[in-house]
Amino acid sequence: MFGRKMLERALHPKGTWRAILMIALVVVPLNALAEPLAAPGDMRLRHDLQLLNDSGVINVPLTAWPIALGDIHNALRDANISDASESTKAAFIRVRKHLAWELETGNMRFRVGLAAAENPRVIRGDVCVRPV
Repeated sequence: MFGRKMLERALHPKGTWRAILMIALVVVPLNALAEPLAAPGDMRLRHDLQLLNDSGVINVPLTAWPIALGDIHNALRDANISDASESTKAAFIRVRKHLAWELETGNMRFRVGLAAAENPRVIRGDVCVRPV
């Protein structure tokens, strides 16, 4: 009964904005904003941070993930790469670009995708099954 009244109010011309708002809250993911933590699955970032740590450019504990992006940002700000090797400098630039992208504010990006298949494949374990 409660759901029916809510639906009737949403379908009423005055409730159109409420319906749009409810749909938007369901459809738009709330975690679309940048993470304040470095994702543990980002192997390139992990490798670059390990390289910078091992070469002495930064000093960030890398044993516990996720790592706060603010800590990495502070370590890069205080880093001196003048005597570093070319690979270490390249890692420094990649990490700095990654942080700039993650910590960028004021811009929202949307990505929409659509996929279709005439004969979809269902993958189960080691076998690929085609529906008949």
